Amino acid sequence: MGNQIKLTDAELLNELKIRFEQNQKILKAQKKMIRQVEDLNEKLIESERLKGHFLSNIKNEINNPLAAILGLSNSIMSNAHDKDKVAINSALIHKEIVNLNFQLGNIFCAAEIEAGEKSPEISNVNICALIESVIDMFADTAKQKNIHIKFNYTSKTSFKTDAAKLHLILSNLLSNAIKFGGECSEITVKTDIDKDQLIINVIDNGVGIAEEYHAAIFDRFKQLESGTMKAYEGHGLGLSVVKSLVDILNGEIEVESVEGYGSAFTIKLPEGLTLRDDLQFSSSGNDFLFGDDNEVIF
Repeated sequence: MGNQIKLTDAELLNELKIRFEQNQKILKAQKKMIRQVEDLNEKLIESERLKGHFLSNIKNEINNPLAAILGLSNSIMSNAHDKDKVAINSALIHKEIVNLNFQLGNIFCAAEIEAGEKSPEISNVNICALIESVIDMFADTAKQKNIHIKFNYTSKTSFKTDAAKLHLILSNLLSNAIKFGGECSEITVKTDIDKDQLIINVIDNGVGIAEEYHAAIFDRFKQLESGTMKAYEGHGLGLSVVKSLVDILNGEIEVESVEGYGSAFTIKLPEGLTLRDDLQFSSSGNDFLFGDDNEVIF
């Protein structure tokens, strides 16, 4: 047998202490890993619950206007001789189709973002014309609540950006402002082009958002379910689409809001650098026509 190392009592106790501390560290690391796995599992369960709730809401968002369109079209066919009724029902069908097109635009956009398929398509855009087209799209909805939309803009209107993405960003912000705005209230849309930056503000004096929810409103599949917010319909997708599109355009979005005192959303976008010479049509589903120098005309 080789030489055996004999330890003193003190050395033996010290060795046992070291090994005990090492075991304690291993146990602590194992407990931490178990907690992390448990937390991840809870998040996955919550994510599945939110997605299930989201899909349920999406189903209603699509089925409701489809059912209305079917009912109204049947009424038109049954009352083809009544021109007044046909005109009224036709206007209602148009309203439901605009709403459905907007909701589907959000859904398809979110799916493309998830798949990593959204990239900027830059052209010279007439910003004022684009914003006015968004306001026109929601004019009937605003009129129902007697909401006045005020648009303030500077003299410079041309800016290089992605027309379709900006259109969807503003559509969501204006839709929310109308949804959460009070009856007989006012919404202000302001735009300014400062050097190479586009700044747009959408301001309402509606129900507002509590400060603790300012970050959560941009989470996908998340719909605020507390206070005054739970009384409003929606699928919690719009603002997450806005945030994702602003990020794709290398911009920023800010929110200032106090519950009960309205909200102000501000987007800041840098001017795009790469101009698509071959860009002829927007992918947003809206009819954009391009004039000289690829400027967007609505």
